[in-house]
Amino acid sequence: MEKTITTLRKLGLNRYESKAYLALVSSGVSTAGRLAEKSGIPRAKVYEVLRSLERQGFAVSTSTRPSKFKPVDLNGVVSKLREKAKVDYDEKVEQLGE
Repeated sequence: MEKTITTLRKLGLNRYESKAYLALVSSGVSTAGRLAEKSGIPRAKVYEVLRSLERQGFAVSTSTRPSKFKPVDLNGVVSKLREKAKVDYDEKVEQLGE
């Protein structure tokens, strides 16, 4: 599990985000409370972590009460990260040309 967390951190996630994403993947769909228990993330912090995963495209939430979260397929995430890295690279090359 530590190796997977290290890899996710290289993709830009912090430790809590990595743990939450792994807990989501193993759970499928889960509430924030269950994810806090499963991942070891403090309950007071878990919503912030999950919202961050949503912003980065690693998770999606439902509009139900309580909110439930599910992971985005890692292949889809990697494709988005690859595209973002390419856009960032192209912008830097363009800036150098100016």
